[in-house]
Amino acid sequence: MGQSYQELVLTREGEDDLFSPTLAQLHEAVDALSPDDGCGFLILVADERDYAQAAGGDGAYTVEWREHPDGDFRHWVAGRLGKSAARTIEIATSCAHVTVQEYERLSADDVKAILAAFHRGEPRPKGFAWREITQQFE
Repeated sequence: MGQSYQELVLTREGEDDLFSPTLAQLHEAVDALSPDDGCGFLILVADERDYAQAAGGDGAYTVEWREHPDGDFRHWVAGRLGKSAARTIEIATSCAHVTVQEYERLSADDVKAILAAFHRGEPRPKGFAWREITQQFE
């Protein structure tokens, strides 16, 4: 069971905000992510509070999901199911690197699936491993 968001805003690095983006526009934004072309990060914000964000490009992405279920926020990183957390890797963005577990390196299709669920107001998709990292922000 999800929730209905009143307002969605897509922010892409180096570009104007897009209000009420369609799923097609979201998919285009994911396809445009590239650490070499100046847009290595995007964030989809719901009701100025909850968000899903993606970074990377060119075949290597990471996604985070934040929500406020009971007033306090919780924050997760998405990963592929069935993979171990044997080592950390870096996902390149346009001006930095994001360090994640190796199993948290996602494909563009993975990113689109997660952002689509967020866009529809659904819970975090069960087809992914979710590592909670809330404590890093407290």
